[in-house]
Amino acid sequence: MTFWLPFEINGEIYTLEHLRASTITAVRPASHDFPVRQLQIFIVYTDHCFTAHQAESELWVYPHSPGKHRCYFCRERYSYSCRLPDLVNKLINENAILARTPHQHQDTFYYLEEHYMGVDYCMFFEITKNTHPASDIRLKVMTGYPREKWAGQVGVNGRFSFWYIFDARMKGIKLPAKRR
Repeated sequence: MTFWLPFEINGEIYTLEHLRASTITAVRPASHDFPVRQLQIFIVYTDHCFTAHQAESELWVYPHSPGKHRCYFCRERYSYSCRLPDLVNKLINENAILARTPHQHQDTFYYLEEHYMGVDYCMFFEITKNTHPASDIRLKVMTGYPREKWAGQVGVNGRFSFWYIFDARMKGIKLPAKRR
């Protein structure tokens, strides 16, 4: 979805404008395969950046979630999502190392931002070549949430820089398998 409708509960309105789909311009530094390049990255966010699978009451059901499952508006996830677009820009501009994690037979990438607004913050992305002529790559933020102390380690199947993933997507090649 390119934008999320606001959520209202008990007279309080939570706007979601900060998670509106957008296209940003980034500069791909030169590499041995590519000259320096200005590119367009289309960024979208799923509702899992501000919803959870449970809540204190049915009043918190987010009525605009797609799919069959009920999602509940989560004030905690919402508060962290307010700075999420800035964090995504930072990851791109700093060429962050993302961990590939298997998810439903497609590449999903994981990043842990330590000390984000006082917590360790987990994010999961899909990065694909965009078929729309207005942008080169599509970055879909699947979810973002504070890491729970009880949660286990995320399964990792390789680590790649953002620009390495971008190059592979633009060339239409698969990322290499994890070396043992």
